[in-house]
Amino acid sequence: MRYSIFIILFFQIGGGCGHQDIIDSHAFRMNGSWDFEHPVETRFSYSENENLKLSLSLTHTDGFPYKNIYLRSTLSLHDTIQEEINSYPLQNDLGQWLGSKKGESYNINLLLFNRIEYDPSGIDIKIEQYTREDKLKGVEFAKIIIEKAD
Repeated sequence: MRYSIFIILFFQIGGGCGHQDIIDSHAFRMNGSWDFEHPVETRFSYSENENLKLSLSLTHTDGFPYKNIYLRSTLSLHDTIQEEINSYPLQNDLGQWLGSKKGESYNINLLLFNRIEYDPSGIDIKIEQYTREDKLKGVEFAKIIIEKAD
């Protein structure tokens, strides 16, 4: 009886952990810099008729030279191209890095598109660093995350 209660509690607690709305993700190793000529891009297909949201999980070091990052995000869907250029803060007003720290790195999730309409033919995703640098130093990883929209 004691073990069955433990097992039930384990699955109840464990079942609530993690992001259950994540549908897909694609990770890219940057090896210390993100070259302007090398965007992160992927093609995504999904069989459910649901709206989606798109985020970029960015891992960087203290060597990242700016308080923010400019990104050009491009979606190709429904025979149209949707493009946005935005600045995303990486530090607060006190100069502290936003997101979570793990070892010598920092990780932050940046919401790029809050609602993407379902397209049964698939979605092409392209994200470019759009700063003043050809090689943006201090970037270790970038991960495209596709989730169900709220």
